[in-house]
Amino acid sequence: MDDADFIFQLGNLKRTRRSGWLTVGITDCESVAEHSFRAAALAYILARREGLGIGKAREAMALALMHDAHEARIGDLHRLAKKYAKLDGALAIREAMGALGPEFETRDKKIRDIAKDADLLEMYFQAKEYLDEGNPYAEEWLSPKKLKTAAAKKIYRIMVKRDSKRWILGAVEW
Repeated sequence: MDDADFIFQLGNLKRTRRSGWLTVGITDCESVAEHSFRAAALAYILARREGLGIGKAREAMALALMHDAHEARIGDLHRLAKKYAKLDGALAIREAMGALGPEFETRDKKIRDIAKDADLLEMYFQAKEYLDEGNPYAEEWLSPKKLKTAAAKKIYRIMVKRDSKRWILGAVEW
């Protein structure tokens, strides 16, 4: 796959909805691309809050940015679908990433943990926003049990107590 096809493939992520939200009636839910963008920002923040340098933070950010790139090929399967689906995820990742694949691999467990926490934390932020907008089912997604880093746990504790639109009121003079 050349660079142009790779970018076209990533464009499919803008049209791929996060299917878990669809199962609870959120029809105008976020796309995989939207999720990956905010997960990447969170990965950078988490890495810095965990005391990592800018280079390692950028590595975590890049890993989080591309963590769902393979979903351009296989779609975004929610947990119930994954219970039954038989997909070769490793093959999808290899073929979706092509020659760039090795550039987004790391042996650094801390970086992997940060990228995974960023993925989960982004989902929690999205759930909180949907909950604040009136979808009661989104609360089921607000379970921080799998977070590993202290920075992610701290951000989660702040996020879950906060109204997701509060920032707007502080950004504008009334």
